[in-house]
Amino acid sequence: PAPSLCWEEKSHGGLIARLPLPSEAKGKHCRVEFKRNWLRIFAPQPTDTAALPSRPLLDFQLYGAVDPDLCDWSVQRSEGEVYLLLELQKSPVYSWPSFHRVNGLRSEADRPAAMREVLTRTQETAAAVAAAAGAMPSHAEDPDASAGKNVAASSGANACESRVIDSIGMLSRQPPGVYEAGRVVISCEPQQWRSNAMAQS
Repeated sequence: PAPSLCWEEKSHGGLIARLPLPSEAKGKHCRVEFKRNWLRIFAPQPTDTAALPSRPLLDFQLYGAVDPDLCDWSVQRSEGEVYLLLELQKSPVYSWPSFHRVNGLRSEADRPAAMREVLTRTQETAAAVAAAAGAMPSHAEDPDASAGKNVAASSGANACESRVIDSIGMLSRQPPGVYEAGRVVISCEPQQWRSNAMAQS
């Protein structure tokens, strides 16, 4: 049977999740690995013998990023039930529609390849936009009209470029990070990004 993990969002970017355990389970029978965008849980299911399994019970990409240093876990007992309690801190803080990322990476080891693929697609799109902007006609028959048309064309090209590049999160004013299925996973704190953006302006 699939693990019965329940989760909910708390105030100030907190998340808690509960996973049922065998009645005799203790902390030594579990291990949890928190990473920036990944969660790996080694724990026995309620119907299993209380022992640390060699393979993870859950191993998946989180919907967003968390601060591993502020995440914790414990084995709790309440009203005859034993469960693994997970406490996570989102970073950055925004609402998650799901605990895991639907159609996310199959393995954490796939992340470098996914990042390279995103970067390659971004560079190809940016090159195509730049090539299209450079190929626009110049209209040199009337200097005044030409100047106005060129300004308009340039503005239109810039707007087009902004829309295309903005959709994949590569404008210099965008927070840096990996973009997956339309959702950015920010790789630095928002305050740090704003400081960097102001320094570049």
